[in-house]
Formats: sequence, C-alpha cells, structure tokens
Amino acid sequence: MINTPPFPGFTYTPHPPPPKCNRLTTKGRPCSYTATTRWGTCAMHVDPADIERERQERAAAEPACWAWDVPADIQRRGETINTLPECDVAARHNAAVDLLHEWQAGRCAICGDPGGRMVLDHDHATGLIRGRLCRQCNTGEGKSGDGQFAKYRDRPPAVILGGFRAPYWDTFRGWAQPEHRPSVASLRAAVQRLSDPTDARQRET
Repeated sequence: MINTPPFPGFTYTPHPPPPKCNRLTTKGRPCSYTATTRWGTCAMHVDPADIERERQERAAAEPACWAWDVPADIQRRGETINTLPECDVAARHNAAVDLLHEWQAGRCAICGDPGGRMVLDHDHATGLIRGRLCRQCNTGEGKSGDGQFAKYRDRPPAVILGGFRAPYWDTFRGWAQPEHRPSVASLRAAVQRLSDPTDARQRET
C-alpha cells in the first residue's frame, strides 16, 4: 500500500510538482513546460524586455567574487601554488581546484548564485585556470566580450587569490595548451609586406 510507511518512524512527504509556465501558446492553450525560477516562465516564453533589462544590469554590475572576503590563510595558500614546480602540473592543478572549491563554496564567481552545477573555467589564451562558474555564466562568458564578463576576465578568482597560475585539465583533451596568437606587430608587418608593390613583384619573380 502506498500510504503504509516502509519502516517504523518513517513519514512520507511528497514533493510538490514544479510550477508550470502557463503562458498561452500560439494555439491558445496554457504552456505545460516547467517554469524557471529565474524568469517565472519557460525559456520559450521569456519576455525580451526582461532579457534586455538583465543584460543592462549585468553590464553595470561587478562580478560577485569581487565582494567576497579573502581570509589570510586562503590568500597564503593561493600564493603558495606558484611556489610549486612548474613541471608538476598535476600538483598545481589539484591545489587550485581545492582552493577554489573551498573559497567559492558552491557560488558562481560571476553571478554569485549558489547550488547550481559548477564548471571549472579557464583562459583559452593561456590554458590557465581562472575560477568556478555556473553553466549559464560559463556559456555567456564565452560569447560576451563586455560588461560583467569582461570585468571577470580582468580579475578572476585566480588573480584575487594570490595570482596563482595553475594549468587546466580537460577530461577529453588533456592539459590545455596556450593559443599561439600572432602579435599586433607581426600582423602589421605582414600587412605592410602584402601592400608593398616592390615586395609583390619580388614574390612574382
């Protein structure tokens, strides 16, 4: 029987069903998709004005991690990471992951929301760990170049916690490698060579 406790002292408390969107669809029926706690509607029925308002708020806001307290022992541990041998990439990586896990305590470094599924963010240009982000902020940071995301890139948790430099490990790709991007000077020199008629005639011969 459903109402019979499986063992003495156990009380079954059913969880309430998640709220529905209930916005009217194109067919005039209430939407049956689950409403998000962020918008109060499903993703398909979010008001564009709400999205634009959040974008403007984020552009003016600072990353949440900038306001967090940094205990002296946490700061000291972050500075100690750079004293580890550079060849011992695993030790640096593990120390950084443990430090970020303890300091951030499940909070996203950008939006500050706790309890979400966190991912380890890294700088693709250097291959170094920056901090822990929720999935939504991690996706947004990769697509946006301004506002709150740009501020995070300038001063991520890795910089706040002693400026540690720890390599990033990807389960499928292995250790992240720095991107080899040409410098501005080399690009200008290449453009100058291509626009030089004398150099063009030499290439033809």
